[in-house]
Amino acid sequence: MILICITNLFAGAAAGGFGVNHADIGPSTTGTLVGIASTFGMIAGVAGNVVSGYVLDITDSWLLVFHISAGLIVIGGLIYLFWASDQKQFD
Repeated sequence: MILICITNLFAGAAAGGFGVNHADIGPSTTGTLVGIASTFGMIAGVAGNVVSGYVLDITDSWLLVFHISAGLIVIGGLIYLFWASDQKQFD
């Protein structure tokens, strides 16, 4: 249960910065950056369904699926927290 609470903390912290970060790092290429980021997000969505189905077939339990999801969100939040930038990187 504590892992799910920590997951929500990191998801909330990342949500405010991620949405506008494309415009911060590339004002003239914001649409392209959003498209690239959305493509990677969709790939993760497809792969997540496959992995979830595989884990459910093996364990017959949603617990591991939720722990994997929570762990990935925490890791992603930490990566964003420490290495994301708001400095202009593209002209």
